[in-house]
Amino acid sequence: MTHHNQVGPTPIHTAVEVRDCSQLDRLGSKTNPPWPQLHSNAVKIFALLTMLTIPCPASDKADARLKPIDIFTVGREVIEGVDDARKYVRYREQCAVVTEKDVLVMICQARNDSAWSDRSGQDLVCKTSTDSARTWSQGRLIVTHGDKSICPNAAVYDRLTGRIHLLYNLFEWPYQDPASRKSWPDPRRRQYHLYSDNDGQTWSKPREISHMMRRPGSICIFGSGEGIQLAHGPHKGRLIVPGGHFDDDGKKFYVYYSDDAGQTWKTGEPVPCGACESSIAELPDGTVLVNNRGLKGYRRWGISTDQGITWSGLDHHKQLPSVSCNGSIITAKDPQQPGRTYVLCSRPVGKGRRRGVVSASIDGGKTWPISKVAVPGPFAYSSLAVLPDGHIGLFYETNEYEKVCVVRFTLGWLLDR
Repeated sequence: MTHHNQVGPTPIHTAVEVRDCSQLDRLGSKTNPPWPQLHSNAVKIFALLTMLTIPCPASDKADARLKPIDIFTVGREVIEGVDDARKYVRYREQCAVVTEKDVLVMICQARNDSAWSDRSGQDLVCKTSTDSARTWSQGRLIVTHGDKSICPNAAVYDRLTGRIHLLYNLFEWPYQDPASRKSWPDPRRRQYHLYSDNDGQTWSKPREISHMMRRPGSICIFGSGEGIQLAHGPHKGRLIVPGGHFDDDGKKFYVYYSDDAGQTWKTGEPVPCGACESSIAELPDGTVLVNNRGLKGYRRWGISTDQGITWSGLDHHKQLPSVSCNGSIITAKDPQQPGRTYVLCSRPVGKGRRRGVVSASIDGGKTWPISKVAVPGPFAYSSLAVLPDGHIGLFYETNEYEKVCVVRFTLGWLLDR
């Protein structure tokens, strides 16, 4: 095992249909949305109380309690295994993993060129934090394929073995070659798996898994972001990574899953939906939720009751307005109310990928009565994670993809208590 591989502040209300994300600034006390049926009167009362008349803040006003912490910054990094990290002009598509030893591992793409976004000679790099995202280690190179491009990528943590699994798609052309940009099937698109058994300090050599894919040669989408390990049901311990593929037949969502600790990977049933990038979470009853990028001004939402194999829904959720961009969902337990679990969702709602909003659901994703602006400025792909100290970490791309940052907040901040 080596250190790297080189291979060739105010609620906004989203309970009404919002066709233009800019309308979020205008929703206020006179809004009287139709109320969906909730599970109990207690839940209804709680949700109604969260939708009172506080207007949305000015789009460029930051909450002083949420202080951005830089993780990766173009031109400022020293990365172990890289002669000169100043060659990287973008850091993108981060994954956040929290290990059983309370180590936070941040993985992202380091891009050599930005002329063609997904085929820009990307390498994978990482940093670690042992104090819940307050400070970070020096960067490390995980894997490089020279001028070939790694994209997309996703990570999933196995709590039973302590292993971080990392899956990625590789475009096996030099990124300067226009042929790398085509979308139809080609055998030079390959998929790989590697892992770390020591909280991101070192990584295995990549292992090709192309033969395990649903349609070899297509562009396989892993994430981008994090997968989950099931904690409930007959397949407890299953590793699941959201994604899909696209080619000349269009884009399809499904999950990649492993029931043998990452040795083999299978795929669930595909759902044509126009976008592959997704985030997933598991509810206490074993239901798996998917939150998909969507294309009509809203996030898509669906559920699986067979632990990720098939999906129902994937309809646009009118309470989750968003510009076209990847987002994140997680579950978070309420420390003040044992037995209550929230689903949190982050995504940008402002034009040009601005205004990062975090929303909360108290009924398993059916309704979203609670929303707050966490990052008022530039905000693109994001990842949510429950940190070892109990805070929530919101990791996001910003400043024209020249930075990956994090803000830390509590459920108390989100719920105004």
